[in-house]
Amino acid sequence: MPSAAPRLSILVPVYNNETTIDQLVERLRTALDGFDYEAVVVDDGSRDRSLALLKAQAAADSRLKVISFSRNFGQHPAIAAALDHADGDVLVLMDADLEDQPENIPMLVATLQERGCDIVYTTKLEGPTTARSLTSDAYHQVFSRTIGVTVPRQLGTFRAFTRKVRDALRVFPERDVLYGPLMFYVGFQYVIVPVARGVRPGRSSYTFLKRLRLAVNSLVTYSDLAPKLFASAGVLLIVGPLLYGGIVLLQYLLGGRSLPQGLTMVVLLITFLGGTIMLALGVLGLYIFRIFKEVLARPRYVIDETVNLERSGHGRS
Repeated sequence: MPSAAPRLSILVPVYNNETTIDQLVERLRTALDGFDYEAVVVDDGSRDRSLALLKAQAAADSRLKVISFSRNFGQHPAIAAALDHADGDVLVLMDADLEDQPENIPMLVATLQERGCDIVYTTKLEGPTTARSLTSDAYHQVFSRTIGVTVPRQLGTFRAFTRKVRDALRVFPERDVLYGPLMFYVGFQYVIVPVARGVRPGRSSYTFLKRLRLAVNSLVTYSDLAPKLFASAGVLLIVGPLLYGGIVLLQYLLGGRSLPQGLTMVVLLITFLGGTIMLALGVLGLYIFRIFKEVLARPRYVIDETVNLERSGHGRS
């Protein structure tokens, strides 16, 4: 590589990836041969042998920098730790399960430089439609409409970006940070390239419930969709009874009779109103709890140990 080539920081959150660790590190070495790079790998409280394998690899290669959390804090705090400790000119974020193929990293870096942009996102090449892809598409459609920014279909974690973007991301202090939506929020020029995904061994640790929780968190953080929905529901609940009362009164004045009434209708109305109120209170409580967590200002993560890296005890406050 020419001397002007940028220094790379490969950011990899790890959680129970013992089946791919050795292959990931070896493929990074091969794919980035000739590059000046570091791999900042964050073990997010894995319960398998992931950390032991990372330590063994780091003992043989100082370019592998390992951060181990004191417990499982989640993928996005792991990404935050990697961002906090990376010092490359160009950063590449990828998963550890080998769906994101290290061999594509030089292409992402070249695209970043040739196009003169700040971010290169990747999308999955078209393949068979699955339940996971359908739910992902539905989420991106809703999210795009609520925040007013078009989020591409099949957008992956795999992406390359400049140090300027990294510095901008680190300015945001929220505890429940979500870097996917946040990168679109901060802006900057970007391009999107389709890449072939590798085959993940075993099942993803991202279950449907985890993905649903992530979708809810991102919508709560970056949109006012829920309050608008309940405000609209409140208007309907006010207008509906007024219209019904007007119809009953009109029928009584014109025909001397009213619409059928009875206990069933009363029970249904009370149940509907009660459920709506409880749901609205739950949404309100969700926002209040998020405010409470931000006021506490607890660190995003706590580091247990590091390898080939100066130790830092916790995330930015």
